[in-house]
Amino acid sequence: MRKNFLWILVGIVALAVGLQIRLYPYFHNTSSDAYQKGKLVVVGNMQRMLAQQVNAQFPNLPDVQKQALVMDKLNQVLHDHKDEINKAFDNAGKQIDAKDGDGQHYLQEIDSYYFLDLTENILETGDVSDQVKGSRYFNRRMLAPLGFLEPQTWHPYVGAWVYKLIKLFDPKVDVMTAVGWTPLVLLPLVIAAFLFTLRVLGCSWQMAFIASIFFVLAPVFLQRSSFGWYKNSIYLILFPLLSLGTAFAALKHIENLKKSLLYGIACALSMAIFAMFWPGWGFVLALLGASFVVIVITAFITRQARLKNLLILGATTFVSCVVMVGFLFTWGLLFQSLSDSWGELIKFVVPHFKDWPDLFLIVSELKTSSPMDVINFIGHPVVIVIALVALIYSSYAAVKAKRFFSDEIVILSVFFLATFNLTLQAERFSILALTPVILIFALGLEMIWGLRGQLKQSLQKYYFLFLCLLIIVPIVLSQLNIRSYIVTIYNPAWDRAMIKLRDQTPPNSIVNTWWAPGHFIKAVARRS
Repeated sequence: MRKNFLWILVGIVALAVGLQIRLYPYFHNTSSDAYQKGKLVVVGNMQRMLAQQVNAQFPNLPDVQKQALVMDKLNQVLHDHKDEINKAFDNAGKQIDAKDGDGQHYLQEIDSYYFLDLTENILETGDVSDQVKGSRYFNRRMLAPLGFLEPQTWHPYVGAWVYKLIKLFDPKVDVMTAVGWTPLVLLPLVIAAFLFTLRVLGCSWQMAFIASIFFVLAPVFLQRSSFGWYKNSIYLILFPLLSLGTAFAALKHIENLKKSLLYGIACALSMAIFAMFWPGWGFVLALLGASFVVIVITAFITRQARLKNLLILGATTFVSCVVMVGFLFTWGLLFQSLSDSWGELIKFVVPHFKDWPDLFLIVSELKTSSPMDVINFIGHPVVIVIALVALIYSSYAAVKAKRFFSDEIVILSVFFLATFNLTLQAERFSILALTPVILIFALGLEMIWGLRGQLKQSLQKYYFLFLCLLIIVPIVLSQLNIRSYIVTIYNPAWDRAMIKLRDQTPPNSIVNTWWAPGHFIKAVARRS
């Protein structure tokens, strides 16, 4: 009972830390445009003040030297007072937004408006479209006047539910502000899935606490689950965690076939529901399948007694997944869903000739990454170092004991290698790489925790406090860098233009544009 309470307490603390930083865009409601203008105002005022000081101190100095001295002093101030300066930029931006707009909270990124449009359809008509079939829905506002069949996801429905929930507390809330809370409402589920997976892996609550702080403050996770990020990114952490956690549990209880199969079916269910939130879900399913094949081959080579149960578990999980996905999508569109899943990855990472210029080249999150970029997306070099130490030590221990790697290490290694390589091709997939890396990191922490027995008795009681010093790294970095993670492209100027389009054009108007303004026009102007 006490142990369960401690795990719940870890979850509450991680949630509190995660919410505190993710609410920054809500309390610092500043558009990117206003923020940049605010920076110019603040830096300009500082430069004038420093120029006055230099003129008073060195009246006879040549103008060129005065200007150089002012710039040196300005750079020094910007470096020494970084936190205060960033707050001044935000405050100036807020003042500009207050004059330019009405304090409206805008969504982050561009694709958030794609989902906003669908959520508004649900609230107005009860569904995303009047034509929904399995994994597809007909979007009349895209490629007008013909319309376009798009992959169907449940994310807009979750947003509609969140809107109704927020409306209970704030009856006057608008749809755009309300759906901005969606990732924060889902955050407790993600933390619960993470802690469940750590418990299955055998982690202690002490190391789970440290790992959970690194997890909730990982830059890529922080950015893509902050207030206003109304994209389906958070599901790319939630469902892989659920799938891995239940898969680990199924393998852990493989000797008890009935219990193992229940976890296997739970794993299949998590994958089937994942298919309703992200078209690329088949990639995660393929990684699980590849990992399981390695485990089965290992069991066959070493003549393990559990081989029969492994085969039954694998077959049951796969068949259950296919049946569940077929039920959700309708059988006729099951293979269409798998094709969408494969295409979601191929279109970003495999170069091929196109009739049109590659418009993805101008989208930053679709550009290639360096290994250091991937490390920075995930958090900090300390995470990768401890994770690699865990993998190396596990390899050494396996070789020394003349046995194969544990099931968990096999699965996490396959996920790590595949997602790390995928992120090198397109940085948007760094969110998939976070899950295996942070789980291996947690195992590394557990190995370090196991060394406490070699310390003197008087030092053992301080060992946990010493390891807790590690969490200073993500806490400090998240506070310093949170502003750089915010991508609020939509601003009062866009809003006024969209409202004018909505109010002063016929309802059947067609606006000829693409991507960014296209989503704004569909969601806010409500035009094709």
